[in-house]
Amino acid sequence: MPQLQQFNNSVESQAAAAKQTALTREIELEFIEDTKIKFAFNATGKNKDWDFKKLAANFRDAEGTLADVQQHIKTGHAICAGLLGGKWRSKANVIGSQWLLLDIDNSDIARDAYGKPILDDNGNSIKVYTPQLTIEEALVHPFIQKHCALMYTTASHKPDWHKFRLIFLLPQYVEGADTVEACTRSLMQQLPHDPACKDASRVFYGNTEAEFLLVNPQATLPTEWVTEAIAIALHEREEYQQRIQEIESRRQQWREISNTEGWDIEQLIQQALSFIPPRTPGSGNYDECRQVLMALVNHYGASEAEIIAEKWSPSIKGTTWNIPAKIRSFRRAGITIGTLFHFAKQYGFRFPQRQYEPSLPPKGQIDRQQWELGRVKEDLTSFQDLLKQAIAPFAAIFKGFKTPPSRTPLPKTNTASSAPQIIIYKPGNIPHKTEVTEDIRIQCQPEEHINAWLEAVSKGWTHILDNSHPGLGKSYNAGQLTSAQFGIDKLIYQDANHRNPSTLPIETNFVDLPVRHNGFKLDPTRQTPLGEDFQLWIKPGETADTVGNCHRTYLFNAFRNKNFTALNFEESDISPICNGCSLKNQCRFANGDGYGFRFQKRTTIHAERELRAHPDSTPTDLINVANQAFTVGRIWEEAGTLIKPVHSLDVNQADFEKTVGQLALNAPSLLVQLQPVIQALHPLFTQDIDSPDRYGFNDASIRAMLPQFPPDLDIEAIRQALEPDLKFLENLDTIDVNSDTQLKKSAAARYAAKQITKDSARNAGREFLDLPLYWLPDFLEAWKGDGAFSCSWGVLSIYRKNPKHIELVNSAQFNIFLDATLTKSKLKLKLGSSDPVLIIEQQRPDYSNLTVINVTGLGKLPKYRSPSLIARVNALKEALTKLHSQLGIIDWKAIADTAADRQEYGHFVDGRGVNRFSDADALASFGIPYQNIGVLAAQLQVMTGHPVNLSDPESIFQKYLTELVQAEIIQEIGRLRSHRRPTEQLTFYFCADYDLSFLADHLPNVKLQSIDACQLCPEAGRSEQQTGLAIVNAFTQLWQSKQKIGQTEIAKIIDTTQGWVSRFTQRWGGWARFKKILLLLLDCLHSGSNKNFTELAEDEQWLASEYFPMLCQQPELSPDGLLDEVALVAKTIGNRAMERVLHECTPQVRANLLVAALSCLPTEVYSNESILLAVAPMQSSQSSVT
Repeated sequence: MPQLQQFNNSVESQAAAAKQTALTREIELEFIEDTKIKFAFNATGKNKDWDFKKLAANFRDAEGTLADVQQHIKTGHAICAGLLGGKWRSKANVIGSQWLLLDIDNSDIARDAYGKPILDDNGNSIKVYTPQLTIEEALVHPFIQKHCALMYTTASHKPDWHKFRLIFLLPQYVEGADTVEACTRSLMQQLPHDPACKDASRVFYGNTEAEFLLVNPQATLPTEWVTEAIAIALHEREEYQQRIQEIESRRQQWREISNTEGWDIEQLIQQALSFIPPRTPGSGNYDECRQVLMALVNHYGASEAEIIAEKWSPSIKGTTWNIPAKIRSFRRAGITIGTLFHFAKQYGFRFPQRQYEPSLPPKGQIDRQQWELGRVKEDLTSFQDLLKQAIAPFAAIFKGFKTPPSRTPLPKTNTASSAPQIIIYKPGNIPHKTEVTEDIRIQCQPEEHINAWLEAVSKGWTHILDNSHPGLGKSYNAGQLTSAQFGIDKLIYQDANHRNPSTLPIETNFVDLPVRHNGFKLDPTRQTPLGEDFQLWIKPGETADTVGNCHRTYLFNAFRNKNFTALNFEESDISPICNGCSLKNQCRFANGDGYGFRFQKRTTIHAERELRAHPDSTPTDLINVANQAFTVGRIWEEAGTLIKPVHSLDVNQADFEKTVGQLALNAPSLLVQLQPVIQALHPLFTQDIDSPDRYGFNDASIRAMLPQFPPDLDIEAIRQALEPDLKFLENLDTIDVNSDTQLKKSAAARYAAKQITKDSARNAGREFLDLPLYWLPDFLEAWKGDGAFSCSWGVLSIYRKNPKHIELVNSAQFNIFLDATLTKSKLKLKLGSSDPVLIIEQQRPDYSNLTVINVTGLGKLPKYRSPSLIARVNALKEALTKLHSQLGIIDWKAIADTAADRQEYGHFVDGRGVNRFSDADALASFGIPYQNIGVLAAQLQVMTGHPVNLSDPESIFQKYLTELVQAEIIQEIGRLRSHRRPTEQLTFYFCADYDLSFLADHLPNVKLQSIDACQLCPEAGRSEQQTGLAIVNAFTQLWQSKQKIGQTEIAKIIDTTQGWVSRFTQRWGGWARFKKILLLLLDCLHSGSNKNFTELAEDEQWLASEYFPMLCQQPELSPDGLLDEVALVAKTIGNRAMERVLHECTPQVRANLLVAALSCLPTEVYSNESILLAVAPMQSSQSSVT
């Protein structure tokens, strides 16, 4: 017998045996013992016989065994892929799932010789039997045998056409529709499937004739497999977001160049197309033409791109060059109009020379319109036709109630595999640190917070991260702790704002550790909880309001600025600055005007047990009078930003040249050895070479310029050659009046002695300030490998590890890190530690009274903005100020400091750790809070010891950057303290183009909305939006007043030319079509309704009176999602019934549906307020009739 036949017989026998085993077990349901799982079912119908309304609204979440699931299927009940929390079936309402389901239909769409689907008389695609996976093959499939929990036939199964369903249990309950669909997509890669199964809200009908072929209650998908599936989905989202950012960046660069040069973009595109050869079969230019077409679609939109492309390279019948079909097939982004110009330049096209002054358009006009409205059919005569045309692209994908995929969020930085074990706190249940080897998460109630800290320390935990949400009282509770509770000598509250604490217990119970200063400036506009004015460092030109404790503070500041801290005698007994001070003895034992810092600090450390201080001014080792070390515990406020494991040093050309000259004098032989690297560095300081990108020179590009590090280079010898001799600071000129009796009695002699000493000290200070920056030893260590570089605008930045903060952490018996957004992985990275971290957090509060509105259309809003963008942002700020009586504003600090007529605050400075917005009814944040990318990359390289690739979207740096940005946004939202004001409705405006979907995972029940800036304030819109709005407003004004509507009349109202109005309407197919569209929409919105529901069927009445209004009131349902649902209804009940339903809807519902339809078109079409204003009179009249 041939081997192939033997194999086939073997497979058939195995399948038969397996099937017989399953059938003989025909599973008496009451005997199946199984772990309980969560699932959703609908018992209001049977098999495929369902009432439209009941199928949407009657799914119920349940918990039961696999036997219970079988019972529902056998009864004919429908089941759902996801849990719905008692709401109607929609992907927006999916809260999670504990299983994945696949349909095996063994079918495909019949196609003709050209690959087009063959349709039946009703216009539906004809399906044909295409074997993919038979029942016999499934039963012996290794993956199914190992991981499938349930396999059964569906209602349409036939002996000669196998159709069945597979149910796979997840090893754990997963939350969110996105996560469920990510897992399903990965499962689909393992087996053939019906592609519609990926929908997390998909319905799977029951089957009273179901045959259960496989029952394996203990089977689940592997944990690592699910984790990998989730990670893949996150990577896909990150890659997509990166592509969108790159496209937007290229668009912005192109717009800036074209606006600066005054180019006519439309004319340039036409000229460029004339250079590119059209598509010709056999020419080999198919891919090139396809990319040109994609560039046109990206720039103009599908409709107008089709018109332009047909003129340039018409469709060729009978070939694959079918422009409409090709455009419909486009799915990916990334091809911009720059690609078109790239190909054109290869055939001889050249841009105009960039030598012209910018040509500003006339007032009321714009350079280029981006209005991409598709062509309108001539017979467009009703709202139903408009709606049908708007949703036509979606109709082919409707296979059940669903909402479309939500906007792809930015990647989350942690996966399920890295999530620590969660323990609900009960006194005594925190494990001892020696008992665990991994991170632990404790969730406690507010009243248990302090006890959880105390127990954690008593169980030996040294690194305790408190992730309680902003405003839950972390700092307040920390202020109630004492060193005695922990059995230690000192409890130190480390805080950047230690002089001006934000909570009463911290200010009352913790004593501020004095810092060296020459007086502070008092800010009476801000007070501490005890009512004290804020104490601020004095700025140049200001006069101090308080008495200083060290008149030589300026020398110590210079000491740090010149990087002499590496010499390690800033505050020691051998400090030349202190030894050269005439008040050094008084400073040790008393305090007064200009002295006493050392006395104040020593006294406070010895006398007080609870201290608050900045980590930079905190001694690493605290010693008592008996020279014994104090035992210390530390609390770190906002640890994510406070702990700085990397310090930087900026070197300019003057510093470079001074050091080279100093080496030439003190160590010429060493200078010779360093000559190659000095020659390589010199062009960086003189800026004789261009930087590779907008971030300047990164570490890799700088190292590529440097020679190899000499293995025999003696860094210590160079350090000694450059180390300054600071003895001159203490060897001051003076007169010894005590050695002469006459001079001792002379007041003039004593006065002269003091003056000579003071003058000598001043001269020494000036000489000290002239010393060069002590940078070369740090550079050499970084060049050797212990550090990183960056360079921009002729300034070289050197990054090296800062041991001070890490030493403070390691010197403490325990550390409590307070930060709502600091992750355990980032904390470990900062500390350079792999020790387990205990995470404590209070139960997350409810944010249902908070609305977060993403105001889009403004770009990233960086700190450096064009004049036009500044004007748009200011207009938006004014509009928001009028909407809210107590509005707080956060912007870049450089911008906030220049605000003249309102108080504004800065990112990073006022976005965390402050309570000044706790009475505001709204808070508006402007700009994505990105930190300096080059600096972050260098810091991460120092912390990890690995090079950073800025261009790699999958790199750890991109996740690190995303985590930092999201943390700042969450912190700024927390300033409103919304959970403390549950009866108030609060609003947070995030004004920049950034995906905020991640907030749904962090802020329970928060309401997320998105709105274009132009909708809030027309003056905040782009120039093309403002111009288009003016035209539509003028049109509506003429229509409402029953005047003649013409281009000349509109031009007169908006103060422009008739030619401009005509040019604008060309984007809509010409003036006639533009006029027809607006008249149609306005007439439709004002059409009446006879409210005669007796002519409608029961389902139609429910759709008009309940279902459509319910859809319109769901804020989480996007316009696309709303149209998806409407299109599904239209497909289900037919066009004639749909006309009746829409006619009977209220004016408000019809207006909402119209706006949703326009939302699928370019933003500029629907964002004008004139149409909405036109609805108002009609709505009010309808209300009065009612």
